[in-house]
Amino acid sequence: MKNITINVSDMQTPHCQTTVSNAITKIAGVQIQYLEAGKVSVFIETDQLENEVIKTIQQAGYTVTPRIK
Repeated sequence: MKNITINVSDMQTPHCQTTVSNAITKIAGVQIQYLEAGKVSVFIETDQLENEVIKTIQQAGYTVTPRIK
């Protein structure tokens, strides 16, 4: 598994964090490591899942900025 951290600058409130968490947990092969205001760190089974996680966050209504390496 690979760990990635994604910046989600407009995910600040507990409600926003719950919305993003609920969306991400529906993706097979992805586990949330931690979630806090402005960023989420996940374990992914394949590199292709990174794009799926980003797309899912965006579809939930949030802005993804370049990820932290």
